[in-house]
Amino acid sequence: MQTQEILLAIFTGILAVAVLVQTIVIFGMYRTFRRLVDRINGISRDLLKNADKVTEKAEETLNTIQEIGNGFIPVKDKVVDAAEILHQRVVKVDDFLEETTNTARYEVDRVKARIETATSRAEELLEMVHDSILNPINEISAIVRGIRAGFDFLFRRRRKPSEFEADPQDNDEMFI
Repeated sequence: MQTQEILLAIFTGILAVAVLVQTIVIFGMYRTFRRLVDRINGISRDLLKNADKVTEKAEETLNTIQEIGNGFIPVKDKVVDAAEILHQRVVKVDDFLEETTNTARYEVDRVKARIETATSRAEELLEMVHDSILNPINEISAIVRGIRAGFDFLFRRRRKPSEFEADPQDNDEMFI
């Protein structure tokens, strides 16, 4: 049995060495993890500090932008009011121009009608002057020429045939 005891002692020794090595390895891993956690904690602290700084800057920027935006609200309201007033004025000007255009068209139509009436009356007047003044003058002139021709024939004054033709200055019909 002695061999068994020797084997048991060797096995126990190997087992003790294995447990010792395992303990050393686990302790080394623990230290490595501890250093890693400390490093991560340090980086996290720096990251949190930087995140806090970025958050502060973002909040300041957001507050500034909000203040600027709040400053634009009255400007926006004024622009909206001005646009509304401008729209109302444009509508009024458009209505005025439409009314003025309609009135001008009406007046142009009235002037045109009066010009047409005056033109037709002037034509009627010219026809009346022609019929009542020039026609009787032409008839009297023709009667006078006929009487003259009759006296010439009676008194035997012979005229050349070219003298019997009407003198262009005496012919009022050619003038008109």
